Amino acid sequence: MASRSLSCRVPRASGNATRPKMAVRFLFLPAAILACIHVVLGMAAFWPVVWAKDFFLSATGLLMEIFLSATGAAWAVLHRPKIFMHLDSGKAGAAAASAAVDDDWPAMIVSANHRTRLDWLFLWSILPSVMKTVAPDIERTMPLSWPFGILSHLIVVLKRDIERIPFMGWGAAQGSFIFLDRDWAKDERSLRDQVTDLVRSGRRPVILVFAEGTDLSTKNLNRSITYARDKGLAPRFSTLFPRKRGLQAIAEAAVEAAAGRRVPVIDITIDYTGGVPQSEVALAAGKGADAVEVWVQRRDMVPAGGAAKPGARPAPFSALCSPGPDSSGNVEATEAGVSAWLDDSFLWREATLGAWKRASSAPDAAARCTDATPEEAAAVFAPDPRCEAWAAEEAGRDRVETAPMLATIGRGGAAGLALALGHIAFAVWWPLAAGLWVAGVVGGQIAVLSLGGWRAVVKRAWGQGGAAGAAKAD
Repeated sequence: MASRSLSCRVPRASGNATRPKMAVRFLFLPAAILACIHVVLGMAAFWPVVWAKDFFLSATGLLMEIFLSATGAAWAVLHRPKIFMHLDSGKAGAAAASAAVDDDWPAMIVSANHRTRLDWLFLWSILPSVMKTVAPDIERTMPLSWPFGILSHLIVVLKRDIERIPFMGWGAAQGSFIFLDRDWAKDERSLRDQVTDLVRSGRRPVILVFAEGTDLSTKNLNRSITYARDKGLAPRFSTLFPRKRGLQAIAEAAVEAAAGRRVPVIDITIDYTGGVPQSEVALAAGKGADAVEVWVQRRDMVPAGGAAKPGARPAPFSALCSPGPDSSGNVEATEAGVSAWLDDSFLWREATLGAWKRASSAPDAAARCTDATPEEAAAVFAPDPRCEAWAAEEAGRDRVETAPMLATIGRGGAAGLALALGHIAFAVWWPLAAGLWVAGVVGGQIAVLSLGGWRAVVKRAWGQGGAAGAAKAD
């Protein structure tokens, strides 16, 4: 193996097509910040009833849904992106992934690749439209739109630093988002307890996880290439290698808390055309994608031994790239099951994104990898041999535009606007009271952080560990 390193960069093509829109696009970030501030101020009204667990969760979930919908609506209006679904041809593993969602599903796991630092924002904005396209049956059990739509159930797994960001982090913490310290000795028990508590509470959490653990920046891409070389693996150029322990813990805790019921898995692959805003700075400058490209696989997470077809011998997880004849396509919530699923899922992502980039005239390898040999350049975007057949089908998939975002999040956006106008009117009529309210909210949030954050506060209010703690006490 060559001793020199291969240095590549992640393209940030902006394209001239975005220029006419940039005059208003820069307004998106201020609009999102203002929406966050108003929602956090509204959440403070429910602090006195934090002891009433079900009511408090419903109220904060509803307000969190307003924030998520309002930011999505602002993005839809100011950036006007289109959302395209690449629908599978119904072959092998894809067919098994399209089973209907059970009416009594206890939780849902949404796993996605992490293309930019802002994927979480884009994903929650498009999630209702995507679900309406690929899982319309879910509307039997949960509305997609505000109030109490799917975004009121969304739980995002984030790094701990975000919890300390004024207003944004505070709102996420009150919305029961899960924060990790990236210290597995500390994170494992906390992660399992929080997922168990959310599932047993009956809230039906929709848990969004980025298994790569970080975004596809140039720095992280080159770290991944170095890792691949050190391990004797083929380097990846469209994704990073997944970190498995976190998703394994989430899967095991969710399935155990669900008492044997299936936990639906929505496996999302995302990419952008017409511009990739890699950071908040780019977003503030008005840069953004003209279109979001989405591929989705649906599966079920099941207990150990539940991945085989009825009457068939136990079989391993059925890979998308090399499906086995005896598997149901389900994922067993075990270390081996989740590991096999993630390995295959990211092989499939790499092959699919590579095929899409080749077809969409993305920058070639010579432009991305400055010191690549001809052999290495040819390998960029080339699918893993196990995925060649699947990647070859990419050109035959239907690229379908989903329902407009405003059709699914418009009502939540309107509720956010009404909330903001109410706060403005309050400030105009009673400026002193409004000033004291803001000061009290800021002071209260600082006090909460000093006590260990909202997770520590609600554990005290609801009893040790909430529902999970109650179960242990029994």
